[in-house]
Amino acid sequence: DLVVSGGMTRNRVFSLVPRTEPSEPPSITVSFTERSPEHVVAAFHSVEGNVRVGDTEESLKPAEPGGPVLGNERVVTGRDSKVWVVLKDGSGFKLGENAEVKVVQLEVSDTMERRVKLDLVKGNLEADVRPAGASSTFEAATRNAVAAVRGTGFRVKADEDGSSKLETLHGMVTLAPKAADGTVGQSVEVPAGKGAGVTSAGKIEAPRALLAAP
Repeated sequence: DLVVSGGMTRNRVFSLVPRTEPSEPPSITVSFTERSPEHVVAAFHSVEGNVRVGDTEESLKPAEPGGPVLGNERVVTGRDSKVWVVLKDGSGFKLGENAEVKVVQLEVSDTMERRVKLDLVKGNLEADVRPAGASSTFEAATRNAVAAVRGTGFRVKADEDGSSKLETLHGMVTLAPKAADGTVGQSVEVPAGKGAGVTSAGKIEAPRALLAAP
């Protein structure tokens, strides 16, 4: 706690070792992880409430604004909590309350070519994806659906009954069913202002107009 109050980000500290040699003055060796800004692909922009991050369920630690988000990590939000994650190309995604996402792939090259794959385990995810090169990808998958874009804004939800819902805010998003073995089926295009879904049985629902904003 004293180290953190002195300015060290809590989730970067992984060991504190006191020196025990009688001939040495009392001191503590601090081991921590620090990435230079140019190597940080994504970071927590804002954190509200109970938000945790880690590569396993057992290693989850509180997320902090400015802390890095790495590949193969999980981000989990609790009740009345939300978090924004921003990539260095300006794209980002927001998790609502009681949500969990696994960052399967997270790469942004020096030329801003992007490779992002997110597995939404539960809850709501909203993405704002900036335009990028033809080889760039940004995918958000649930248990039975995959939404893929290059530059657009969308929301995707993984319901507890196993179904998935997509809302396209601007641009165009392709939505495809995903089988239990990971096989992706035929996709449909969902333009801005429309939504679509995949039932728990793996059937795509036809795109339909979203309700007008209040």
